Amino acid sequence: MKNSPKSNLKKNNDTIHPLLLELDMTPEEFEKQFGISFDEFDDDVDLSIHELLEELDLLDDLEVKHQLNLPKPSLKNQKSHSNGKINNSTIKENNLDLKENTNTHFSLSQSKNKTSKSTNRQNSSKDNNDESISDSIHSVRHYFEENRFTKNTDKEIDKIRTIAVACEIAPAKTLIPVLKLLRKFESEKKLNWEKTRIIGLVHGDGAKELIEPYCDDIFYIGQGRRANQSNNSRINLFRLIIKDIYKATLAMMGEQIDLLITCGNAGDVRKAISAAKLLRTPVLHIEQDIYNPIEIISQANLITTPSKDYEFYLKIQYSLKNVVNIGGYPQASYVNSMIQSGKLLKKEQITEQYGFDHYIFVVLGGDLKVDDLKDLIPLIDGFDYPTLIAPYRFDKKMIEDLSNSDKVKILDNFVDVLSLSYHCDALIFGAGMGMTIEAGVLKVPSIKLYGFHPFHSSINLAKDLNIPILDIYDIPRALRKLYPPSGDLVSDGEIATYNILNLINNFDYSLKKGNIKSTFKLWRGRSKFKKGKK
Repeated sequence: MKNSPKSNLKKNNDTIHPLLLELDMTPEEFEKQFGISFDEFDDDVDLSIHELLEELDLLDDLEVKHQLNLPKPSLKNQKSHSNGKINNSTIKENNLDLKENTNTHFSLSQSKNKTSKSTNRQNSSKDNNDESISDSIHSVRHYFEENRFTKNTDKEIDKIRTIAVACEIAPAKTLIPVLKLLRKFESEKKLNWEKTRIIGLVHGDGAKELIEPYCDDIFYIGQGRRANQSNNSRINLFRLIIKDIYKATLAMMGEQIDLLITCGNAGDVRKAISAAKLLRTPVLHIEQDIYNPIEIISQANLITTPSKDYEFYLKIQYSLKNVVNIGGYPQASYVNSMIQSGKLLKKEQITEQYGFDHYIFVVLGGDLKVDDLKDLIPLIDGFDYPTLIAPYRFDKKMIEDLSNSDKVKILDNFVDVLSLSYHCDALIFGAGMGMTIEAGVLKVPSIKLYGFHPFHSSINLAKDLNIPILDIYDIPRALRKLYPPSGDLVSDGEIATYNILNLINNFDYSLKKGNIKSTFKLWRGRSKFKKGKK
């Protein structure tokens, strides 16, 4: 009888890599499954990825090592597999001293005229070194291991439900229609609970300003990385991620969060879902960019996609099981509501502020690299037409140094992009889903820059909307004959918003998170995506 891979691994566990043990694969099976040899994968992602997975307890090695009769893991690798509801009333009795953090978050129930000493919980932990952060994460896990979750049978449980949302600026515009509808249903007593407490988890002021009106509390969970900053040390990046996960854990701990909702593929999602993993908080993730999802969404209980095709893609490509199609983009509903409510800046206000009555608006987003700007900015100078450039993630001074035209103005990093897009003569953007959706709803003549990704959900959407997708040097020719986008995103966006709210209102807490194989498939896919070229 032929030996199974597991039995082979058991015999050779002294030489096999621990990750292969966790995956229950031979090196040959790994290469066949993920399309890359294990050694190449190891070099590609760096050892820090293994440390990160271990810190987040994504490697369920307690169970695997038990099956293989290996030595019992240390405390930092232990985890609770209980699926009961957290009894947060006992959190104050744990061995982590959080008293210094309890009054430093920004509460909307407090007077907004007061100046808070700090708007984030993590300030008190800035001086902590890596060792103390790691120890604290292990302490969190140890606390929950020692205090196995007991199901809360209190009859008052459905009187209030606490929901946390984590997002950056563009994903915030996806969540806002959902939060508004949630409040509306709450007032009409259509929810399965009486009162909703909403917590916002952000790592930037831009997202904070957007979701603040819809939240009861806001917590900062670290910092985002600017596009022009270099990361010379991957180990250092890993340490920064761990620090921010620790801050996110502190922000969420003790808040009795019933459901975490995330959207986007940036660091805030990684931090929030990682913290939710540590705290055993259920997660609903709204995915829009299915070609570049962040690897940690494998640990969400439920994932949504904007179309049936994308639902199948995530299931087949990444072996994700709990994926549902919501049928559209809620952000389209947000953009439409901003237009209908008259909240956009007037044309006269823009003219007064920036000095241009007619202008081309250029948005520099995540699809561009610094080297692209060295070609793009001089090309824009050559338009000899009033142009406003929003640097967004790029350094403003760097852009100013590249431009020599009096007709080109470099704006601050975070401006009212929606209003500026609405009133411009033409929109040029090197960004993803958020800007593509906005262009489609605003119906402004637009050009989407190809960027450095061969596949992107926003490229598919731009094609559906008949927005030209061009290389930098093709822009002047296209500007001579440019038309508004076609299609209708708004009605589908409204349907998608209702579908998400229905999922929240009737969330199935029995849904299980994904497995480590999905995490690795997502990580490998993301690595390929980042290195992809046209």
